Amino acid sequence: MRWPGFLRVYDETGRAVRVKYRYLVLMLAAIGFVAFSAVYLPVAMTSTPGFCSNCHLMVEPVELWEQSTHANVNCIACHVEPGFIKQLEHKVLSYKEIYANFFGEGEMPPT
Repeated sequence: MRWPGFLRVYDETGRAVRVKYRYLVLMLAAIGFVAFSAVYLPVAMTSTPGFCSNCHLMVEPVELWEQSTHANVNCIACHVEPGFIKQLEHKVLSYKEIYANFFGEGEMPPT
């Protein structure tokens, strides 16, 4: 079997070197793990009430949430449609609010 051009590896003399399948599988698994971590971890870490309370605009709502009967329910359970794709979409759209809050122009989003 001949490897596609972008998968060929050459030694210092310019000769093509055969790459073993296990190394290719290992490399693909490592790339998959890094890609998964780059997407999933930020979504998971920014979906906690602790992250939301870091914003000065959210201090009062978080305090009210902590004292309510919903204190054991995560914020995204009510504020984001179910599903990882919807959570990811919400995070991307929320960057404008984080940016505005960081530079001091933030307002509470409309409810």
